[in-house]
Amino acid sequence: MNITLWLQGTWLYEILYNALIALSHIGPAGSIGIAVIALTIIVRIILAPFSYKAIVHQVIQKKLEPERKRLQELYKDNKQEQAKKIMELMRENKTNPFSSCILTLIQIPIIFALYAVFLTGLSIQPDILYSFVQAPAVLNLHFLGMDLGAKSIVLGLITGLVQFLQVKFSPVMQDYTPKNGVATQEENQDTQGQIMQSMQKSMRFTLPIMITIFAIMVPAAVALYWVTSNVFTIGQELLVKRRLARDEKIV
Repeated sequence: MNITLWLQGTWLYEILYNALIALSHIGPAGSIGIAVIALTIIVRIILAPFSYKAIVHQVIQKKLEPERKRLQELYKDNKQEQAKKIMELMRENKTNPFSSCILTLIQIPIIFALYAVFLTGLSIQPDILYSFVQAPAVLNLHFLGMDLGAKSIVLGLITGLVQFLQVKFSPVMQDYTPKNGVATQEENQDTQGQIMQSMQKSMRFTLPIMITIFAIMVPAAVALYWVTSNVFTIGQELLVKRRLARDEKIV
C-alpha cells in the first residue's frame, strides 16, 4: 500500500490540511507559504518540551564522553560490565542515549502527512474541511517566486544548506572537554571513539546531501517546512546551550 495514499485518510492528514486552510485564510491573500511557515512554528512550539529535553541530553552526553571512554578502556575485556557501568553513568546524570530519537519519530509522520497534502495539489476539499474552518476565496501556492505544489531545486539547495548549519551547531558536534593542559579528547580516544568521531564528522556532509536530494524530490511546501523547522531548531539549540552555560552545566 502506498503510504501517502494511506495517510490521506488519517486524522493527521485532516488536521494538517485544515490547519493550512485556516492559516491561509488568516494570512495575506490566501498565501500557503505563510501558512506553512506558521504551521511549522506552531508544531515546533508544541514539540518544544521534547526538543528542549533532547538538546539537554545531547549536551550532557557529549560532556560525559571522556568518562564513558575511560570506562570503555577500564572494562575493555568485560563488555557486560562495561555496558553496566556506562548505563550507571547515564542514570547518575539523568540522561538517556535514545532521548533524541523521540523527537525524530514524532516528526516523521508529520512530514509524510504534509507530503500527502500536497501530493495531488492543495485544493478546497469540502468533505474533509472542518465546519469551523473558513477557507479563503483563493489558495495562493506561489511563494517568493516558487510554486509550493511543485518541486524546487533552489529551495532544495537552501534546505540542504540550513541542514548543514543545523548539524554544525548541534550539541553532538560540539566539544565540551575542558582544555586544562592534559591530553586532548582526540589523543585519548580508543579505536571505537575514533570511529564514532569519524562518523560524526562525515554526518556534517552526508546528512545535508541526503536531505537536499529528498527536498528536491518532494513538493516545495515540504522543503519549506523543513527549512523553517531547522531554523527554529538552530535558534532553540543556541538558546538552550547559552542557558546551560550560564547555569554552569557545561564547561
